[in-house]
Amino acid sequence: MTSPEPMPLPALLEDLSTYKSRLELVMPASLTGTGAACSNLAAAAAFTLMYVGAIDQQRPVRPAMVVGMSDAAACHRQPAERLAWYEAAKRGNKAIIELLDTWGEAVKTTWYATDSREGVRDETFPAWSRNGALAVDESVPTTSSRGRYSLTPDFAALLDPDLTGDDLVSRV
Repeated sequence: MTSPEPMPLPALLEDLSTYKSRLELVMPASLTGTGAACSNLAAAAAFTLMYVGAIDQQRPVRPAMVVGMSDAAACHRQPAERLAWYEAAKRGNKAIIELLDTWGEAVKTTWYATDSREGVRDETFPAWSRNGALAVDESVPTTSSRGRYSLTPDFAALLDPDLTGDDLVSRV
């Protein structure tokens, strides 16, 4: 039996500020009880999960992948580039740097320091999970180098750039 074909990568919102604005609409602190669900770090997490297509347990991520994202990688939006970044990120920061070198990217500064992944793991992801936005593969230990987090399909749909205006408001 062959495994099902992975879902295509989703379209991306324009930039991190757009992700933050969208999160403030769909996951406001007044709903979640915490600003961690719609913070700048949450925007980076939403971008990264959408960038790699971590939806419905496909291409799951670990927090280190979120903090390993950078402007240098984020500007590479073709599906093959996004999948190459995901494969590199599964191997670690050295592999990401090597990939960025092949893309001719000189500046490789990540959005967050490596030791800031706890904010993703301990604040943003739990807030999303409690509110039905994040699926967690509990069979993968928290400390594993394998990814265990993906967006739920309904939440990922709210991050679709084609969903705007009254249509967006009615879906929220």
